[in-house]
Amino acid sequence: GLIVRLGREIRVPYFLPRIRWWETNPRYKLSVPVKVERTESGFEGEILDLSMGGCFIKTRVDVAQNERILSRFELFGESLEVGGTIVWRSQSSVTHPKGVGVKFDELDLIQRKIMKAAVLHLKTISAFQAARNRMAPEDFNRRMTELKNHRLGLTGTSSEIETPTATGPNSERAS
Repeated sequence: GLIVRLGREIRVPYFLPRIRWWETNPRYKLSVPVKVERTESGFEGEILDLSMGGCFIKTRVDVAQNERILSRFELFGESLEVGGTIVWRSQSSVTHPKGVGVKFDELDLIQRKIMKAAVLHLKTISAFQAARNRMAPEDFNRRMTELKNHRLGLTGTSSEIETPTATGPNSERAS
């Protein structure tokens, strides 16, 4: 039983050494705007896939491999600021847009909580998309819109905190 349980963990790094770190975590397709800061300048791009360990950022800016970056983006209503390293680059082709593969630094507790919740929600969206053929197009589109607009609600942003008090019964505006 022990060999079967460890089989996957042993097989990946030892028997398939060409599998890289970004291929080990499940990756989920999405489209999220991102602002990237680096030593000399910054740029904007779009995250096209995401995992707990990293992401792919579509950009036209030339970035050096092994360059350190700080990326700022929002997932399902939660803001994230994650450091990372460019581990690979791609040029525009038929199968892949021009961009960079980023390996995230160690996530702190709050970042990890947000990423886990976001990845779990992306997994739900992915499973729902796989079941597309079993429902009416109107129902699918309605439910998909609900899933994409879902808010994780793990941390409150300043606008979410201020809004209820500004319109509540005790506010000056309400009187």
